Amino acid sequence: MRKRRRFAANRVIFENTTIVNGIVEIDEDKVVDFYELTEELAHTEWIGGTITLIRKDDNLIAYKDNKILSSIEY
Repeated sequence: MRKRRRFAANRVIFENTTIVNGIVEIDEDKVVDFYELTEELAHTEWIGGTITLIRKDDNLIAYKDNKILSSIEY
């Protein structure tokens, strides 16, 4: 079974848009959704700082501190 992970950070940056207190939902290493944090959500990992979303081969990939965020736990 595939598992999504939900990460929250102080900022989520995508192209010319910055979301303050944003959430990024990830399936494997692809972003499936991102939005503003408006309420506390269960199963959300607060990682702080900035998540940057970059389009790569028709997918969005999320980076934090130059590392790809993934739903796969190693």
